[in-house]
Amino acid sequence: MISLGFSFSGLGDSGKVDSGETKLPVGWNSSDCYSFRYTHPQSQLTFLVKSVHIGNKLVVHGSTKENDKIESFEVDISNCLSPSFNFPLTSGSNQHYASIFWSPEKLKEVVELYQTRIVQVLLPKLNKPGYEETRCCGPVALLAHFISNRSL
Repeated sequence: MISLGFSFSGLGDSGKVDSGETKLPVGWNSSDCYSFRYTHPQSQLTFLVKSVHIGNKLVVHGSTKENDKIESFEVDISNCLSPSFNFPLTSGSNQHYASIFWSPEKLKEVVELYQTRIVQVLLPKLNKPGYEETRCCGPVALLAHFISNRSL
């Protein structure tokens, strides 16, 4: 999200963080539900991204505080994540985000799902150099970059 010009504005539905913060704050993974809030200079909306770990699934929801419409997708964790990965990834982990996936292709698949099902729907026609909207496949270098750099 940060790589696409979004600004992290906190965990959950309210509260503040230091301006310009790009790393996950302490406590972000203290439960099986993860909730992040973002803003973007091309919109006056506040974007909410929530995901819930249920069994072997991760369900990802995206919405805005100003709209009731919720976009969602789910990922079968056992088909995406390496069996050596112990869920959840902790803030102090030395494990690189990209290494938790079965392969670079699986990482790309999840990033593209997020791009098409959440980002493109909540902020259509996003204007960011190097970013292109896609229907199912396409350039995801910016999103892969934020995952590999542990940014939000």
